[in-house]
Amino acid sequence: MSSLPVTSSATYLDATVVVPQGKYHSPAAVGVSYRAEALFRLELEHGPNYLTVRDPKTGIFGQGEDVLAALQDFMRAAAEHRDVLERQPTLSEDLAAQLKYLRARVP
Repeated sequence: MSSLPVTSSATYLDATVVVPQGKYHSPAAVGVSYRAEALFRLELEHGPNYLTVRDPKTGIFGQGEDVLAALQDFMRAAAEHRDVLERQPTLSEDLAAQLKYLRARVP
């Protein structure tokens, strides 16, 4: 199995902006803010006619005919699992930690 970093949205942008010396202003000074999102580190497994992506931390997985379909299925399953945990009146320490982990990663 290989690890595949994935964001909850299907997009990722890596950009470098070159600013002339003396022209740089902090993000706050120009009204820009940043948000760091937590990521899943997923394992990818190839089957005969499908792919499986699995989060080893929770055991949640998704399957599909291609990577996009498997990721979409995974995100649906992760959101569903988060919803189930959120509806519980009480959680064990392990499940409370899992809920915190999912809340940071699933919109």
